[in-house]
Amino acid sequence: MNKTLVGLVLIALLVGLGGGYVLGYAIYQPQLQNLQNDLKNMGDDLDDLSNRLDNLHDRYDWVDVTLRNTQSTVTTLNTWHYTVDSSLADAQSSLAALQIEVPNLWYLMVSLNSTVEGIENRSWHSVWSSSGSANVTSGYFQLKGKMFQIGWGYNALYADCWIEITLRFQNGTICWFNGSSGIFGAYDSEGPVEETGQYYVSIRVSNYVNWMVLIYDFY
Repeated sequence: MNKTLVGLVLIALLVGLGGGYVLGYAIYQPQLQNLQNDLKNMGDDLDDLSNRLDNLHDRYDWVDVTLRNTQSTVTTLNTWHYTVDSSLADAQSSLAALQIEVPNLWYLMVSLNSTVEGIENRSWHSVWSSSGSANVTSGYFQLKGKMFQIGWGYNALYADCWIEITLRFQNGTICWFNGSSGIFGAYDSEGPVEETGQYYVSIRVSNYVNWMVLIYDFY
């Protein structure tokens, strides 16, 4: 009787242990699976964070290179600005020096005119003169000789500056046209007076030009 009882107790104990194991497996297995899934998701998140960190490093490197290039460009622009300022100062100094020389050229022109007057009985007579730094159209003046002479001189700030001079009869017909360009110049030209009468002159210049024009009649 005692052995039978002990056997039953052992059987009941084994059955209870087996049932407890099955029950525990049924209860905890889903939780373990969830934990494994959570660990896997965390691993994926860590990989994603690592990739983002790599991308941030790449963007940082790009920003750093861009900043260095920008700083280099700023340095270059500052150097160019200094060079332009120096060139402008040199050009202004040259212009001032040329302006000093202009009166000497006018004296030379007057001297040449005096020489011509000594050679011939007739002489050159000034009929119009003006100076300035802008476009001008003169009033009427008389040409009654056989020849006219136009002398002009100028100084400019830039090599592509220019001056144009047009002599017209009173009805607007062009009788003579000439001009020049560059930083500095002094010229004269002459031609026949086809018809005596009233004439006028128009002068056109580019910016940064100081000019003087003289017109003579030979009679």
